[in-house]
Amino acid sequence: MPPKRQASPSDHSSKRAKLVPWTIQDKIILEATTPAEITLWERFDRRFKTSPLNVLEGLTIESIHEKKLKDHTGKLTIDNTNWSKTFCEKLSHLVCVPFFQDRPGLLRYAIEKAVFLRTRQMKPSPKSITPSRNQDFVDYILQHIEGLENEDGVPAFLNTTTIKFFGNGSPRYSKFLSHLDHASVGRIGRADPSSKVSAADISNIIEAWDMYAGLREDKEELKTVEEYYQWQMPFVMGHQRMKFSG
Repeated sequence: MPPKRQASPSDHSSKRAKLVPWTIQDKIILEATTPAEITLWERFDRRFKTSPLNVLEGLTIESIHEKKLKDHTGKLTIDNTNWSKTFCEKLSHLVCVPFFQDRPGLLRYAIEKAVFLRTRQMKPSPKSITPSRNQDFVDYILQHIEGLENEDGVPAFLNTTTIKFFGNGSPRYSKFLSHLDHASVGRIGRADPSSKVSAADISNIIEAWDMYAGLREDKEELKTVEEYYQWQMPFVMGHQRMKFSG
């Protein structure tokens, strides 16, 4: 999809919203969008009621720049900023996990952490996934979480704090995220300097979830990412048939 463009100061000063005209480049990029990317947008709309661009805003996604695009004359050549088919397919699989339902911030944090574990740059803040059921609980978390010496202590801290405020039980995501460390190290082996979010990063998150689901640490019957994807396919196909027939 064409990248989001910032509105000009004159757009903000007007009382009525102004349409930003599409350029020839925008049209060329849109026409080159793969079905996998369109499917990804549909899944984000169903899961989060928003677009992938909003959830991943500020992150640079690995695109397919090596494939140049041309207009109908063959004279205008531009970079293809569309996301790769592999990246879109993997992310479409990942968002099928009910664990992420209505929790786009948690998905973003998992992606940011996967990138950090690969690059060792731009460590994400645990504040972004702090539970918000009780303001006193939130205030306590925000006050003490930055004082932890390393991120390894975050799951235990969240568990202890949750028990303190609400009794036994820990945030479900804490154990899942701990498996991401093992998945990333095992798959990549050494730091990759590119800070762009890649299909490999999404693969690491998928592997971490599958490890977490297989161990049944919380004594829940969890499915793998692929199983969740296959389980939802009949609903997705039915939804698409209704949309195009209506």
